This record gives sequence, C-alpha cells and structure tokens, in this order.
Amino acid sequence: MAGGSSHQRAVEKAAKLRMAEEVVETVLERIQATSDIAAEKDIPKGRFTPGHPLAIVLACVFMAMTIASFLLDLSPIRRIVWAFLAGAALIYPVIHFIPKSKLRGLAFLGVVGFTVFLGWPRKSAIELNVERALAILERNEKQDKQISLPGFSLQALISLDHPKTFGRQYVWDVGTREGARESVYISADGLFTFAIVDNKGELYEVRSQLGSDGVPTDEVIYLACQVGISGTDTILSIVVNGKTVAIREFPVRLELDLRNAPGGRIAGDITDSNFGTFALYWLAFYNRTLLVKEMQKDAAAAKSYHPGVDYSVHKFSAETGAVSVGSVAH
Repeated sequence: MAGGSSHQRAVEKAAKLRMAEEVVETVLERIQATSDIAAEKDIPKGRFTPGHPLAIVLACVFMAMTIASFLLDLSPIRRIVWAFLAGAALIYPVIHFIPKSKLRGLAFLGVVGFTVFLGWPRKSAIELNVERALAILERNEKQDKQISLPGFSLQALISLDHPKTFGRQYVWDVGTREGARESVYISADGLFTFAIVDNKGELYEVRSQLGSDGVPTDEVIYLACQVGISGTDTILSIVVNGKTVAIREFPVRLELDLRNAPGGRIAGDITDSNFGTFALYWLAFYNRTLLVKEMQKDAAAAKSYHPGVDYSVHKFSAETGAVSVGSVAH
C-alpha cells in the first residue's frame, strides 16, 4: 500500500509539472502573439516602408522627368502637363520617406515650387533661333544698302537640311507648259541655286555654296531669292539674314510670265520629284525685291503669328513629297 501511495504521488507530481510547463508555453505564445499584433498596428496598412521599391521607382521617375524637361524642346502646354506629372510622381515618396513633421510640409512646398519652375513657360529652341535670325537682320539693316526693284522675290524663314543624297533637292518650283520656269533648289553638286528660265527659254541662275559663308544648313535663317529688273539689266540675288551671299547681273531685261502656270510646288519640282528636306516656318512672295528693313519687319511679323508656340508650319522630306504653295504661303 505504501509503495502504491508513493507511486501515485509521483504520478500526480509529474502531472502537475507537465501542466505548469504547458501553462508557461501558453503564456509565452500569447505574449508573442500580442507583440506581433502590436507591431502590425504600429505599421499602418497602405504605407510604404523606407525601402519600398515603388517609392524608390517613383522618385527615380521624378528625377528622369526633371532631366528630360531640360533636354526636350517642349511647347508651353506640354511643359505644364509634364511638370504636373513629375510633381505627382514625388507625392508618395515624400509621404513614405519623411515622417509626419514640419519636414514633410517643407518637402511638399519644395515639390510645388520645383513643379512651378519646371512648368514655367520658357522660349523654345525654335523661338531662340528665330530671334537670332532677327538680331542678324537688324545688324545687317544698318550695313547693307539696297534698293527695291520691280520683279519677284521669295521670302522664307526656313531651316535647310544638309543634303544626304545626290540629285537636285527642290525648295520651290513653278513653271508653264511653254517652258517659263522659276526654281529654288540644292543642286546635285551641293550648291544652293536660284534659277529662272524666261519666256524665250533662256536660263539665268545664281548659285551659292552651302555653309556659314553661303546658305547655312541645319539652322533657322531668313532666306530671300530675288529677281530685280532695272532699266535694261536683270539682277538675281540670294540673301541670307539680310546679307547678300550671291548676286549676278545680266545685261538684259528678263521677260518672265508665269500667270498661266498651274501652280507652284513646295519641296519638290513641278513633276512631283526631286524632293527637298527642310523645315519651313514662314513663306511669302512679292512682285518686287525687298529692303533689309522690310525683311526684318516680315520676320518680326512671322514671329507674332505664333507667339509662344511651335513655329513649325511644315516639315518636308522625301517621304512627305511636294505640296501646293497655297497650302503653306502666308
């Protein structure tokens, strides 16, 4: 009996120990679960952690758009939209990288200020190039002495592409079935050419080299191709930004009648071939030659047609072909 009682006491003692261990384990599990819950409550749902990939990606997007805004030649409306999108991309990184404090408010003020700076209207590259041509015209107006003669002149704000192919590349062409013709083109040997075929079939032309000493390429210029008739003489000239870069005088009174011409062609010849490549911003025709001060006024007027916007009227290439002069002349 005594042995049985001691065995029973040992069993009860072991049972109590197991119960105590189970209670301790249960308490520890409850404590751990409670701490996990508390930790979860400390991190509000929907918030990024400092190393969250999305916040980093949005910050990088903001930086990329900021750099691109200085590299791209954007119109005022596009610049404003671009700046708004760039600023929006930085909202989430600011919220999740900066704790709630005065620093966050300052950060948002900085984002708003920088967004306004990015979207503030600035002069486009085209506008700057046009103003450069205007400034050169104003200088040459005081130096170049000219007289206005009856005849013909083509006036244009234009940027010619440097020829990349052989063959003629036309800027302007008009002609009659009888053979009278007037043409402006870059020749196969790379010379800027202004050519007239009169009513008798005789050719008169003036040519200039391309480049800084002649007719520049890949920059906006004010170009004038002019025919002036004085007494018994005819003068053909090519004028760039108010400076005469090529001139020829012929001891004949040129007779040219293009009234029966079916219509002039821009960026190609009258057979719709030999296409030129250039950007044309403004075009006008006169029945006389212009003084440099008149060219300057025309260039200033052309700028007023497109205040603060892209000046481009047409961009021509071999893919676009030629168009009627009526669709682009102002």
